[in-house]
Amino acid sequence: LPLEDYKKVDEIPFSSERKYSACVYKDITLVLGAPEILLSKSSSVTKIVQDYTKQAYRVVAFGYIAEKFFEKSGDISEKFHPLAILAMDDPIREEAKATLSELVKNNMEYRIISGDSADTVSAIAKKINPSYPANAISGADLDTLSDELKEKASLEHNIFARIKPAQKQLIIHTLKKNKL
Repeated sequence: LPLEDYKKVDEIPFSSERKYSACVYKDITLVLGAPEILLSKSSSVTKIVQDYTKQAYRVVAFGYIAEKFFEKSGDISEKFHPLAILAMDDPIREEAKATLSELVKNNMEYRIISGDSADTVSAIAKKINPSYPANAISGADLDTLSDELKEKASLEHNIFARIKPAQKQLIIHTLKKNKL
């Protein structure tokens, strides 16, 4: 193919709402993002992703959609064709370990709010503190709850994964309201 066929015609920047980014070309769209958003639930790759996330790796899926443009929101998993799963080891910063160790030493509760998957965040928490009672909930699960149950979940869980900015605000507001 001539090089002009590979000129980018549009870009969909990453957003914490969408959980993926994309570059649109003449006849194809390349996509990089959260595996649970991009891969269909029946994907044979799902087990590989779970194996890596349970070992505290950050995992992203890379692949394509065989068309020039697609909607910038909604479910794209049925159109997505995976090419690679990227598993990245992100070492825990020493100051994070020290801070959490100090909290544990002083019998203080803490919660983790992250954009990573629940398995990844739980595994990282266990690496820092093996006795940490990881009780995770995902942003997708929070979205299914009523406002009252969202507040209850904010108090009952200590790991919040794949959280969107508005969800983070609700969790923090609830914790402050309850003096936690």
